[in-house]
Amino acid sequence: MIVDISRFASETCNVITAKRAEFRQFKQFKPPESNKPKRNCKNKQNMVSAIEREVFMSEDQLNGFTQCKGSFANSITLLSYTPNPVVTGQNVTSHLAGTATEIIKQGATIVYTAYFKDEPTKEAFQHKQDFCEVYVKQSGSECPVKKGDYSFTASWLVEKHPDEPKNLVVEYYFNISVFDSDGKSLSCINGPTKISYS
Repeated sequence: MIVDISRFASETCNVITAKRAEFRQFKQFKPPESNKPKRNCKNKQNMVSAIEREVFMSEDQLNGFTQCKGSFANSITLLSYTPNPVVTGQNVTSHLAGTATEIIKQGATIVYTAYFKDEPTKEAFQHKQDFCEVYVKQSGSECPVKKGDYSFTASWLVEKHPDEPKNLVVEYYFNISVFDSDGKSLSCINGPTKISYS
C-alpha cells in the first residue's frame, strides 16, 4: 500500500498554520477593563504605616509605661522624666499629662511602687507624695483640678540611702497610681524605670 506523504504533509501544514493564526489572535486579545476601581496598594500601605506610627507614638509618650488593667476615671497619656535613668542624690523632673473625668481634690496622693525586675511580685521600695502639693502646685495651679485635660510638671530630690548599692544601674518595674483622699484609685500605669546609684 502506497501512502501519499506529500498530501498528508500538506494537510498537516495547513492545520499548523491555522493554529498559529488562532494563537496570534489569542495573544492579541485583551480582556475588557473592569468598571471596579483598582485597589491602591500603596495607599493601603501608607494607611497601615500611619496606624503603626500612631500606636508607637502613643506608647512612646508614656516612656514604655502602659495603662493598668481595669477602668480608671483619670487617664495618664504622657509621662516623661529627666534625667533618665533617675540618679539618687539628684533632682528628678517629671511631666505628667492626661484626661480627668473625675475631679482631683485636696488629699489626693501619687504612689510609686517599685518591684524587682527578676521578681515582679517582690516589692523593692515605695514612695508616696501629695499630688496637689507636688504636681499641681508646682505647675502654678491649685486643687481641686477640674474635669478635662491636665498637664503638670514637678521636681523633687531623689534621696540617697545608706544601704543602697554603689555605682550600679538597676531597672525596676514600677506601678504609678494616683488615689483620692478616700483611697480610690483614679489613675494607674505600669512600666520599667532605671535608677542609677552613684
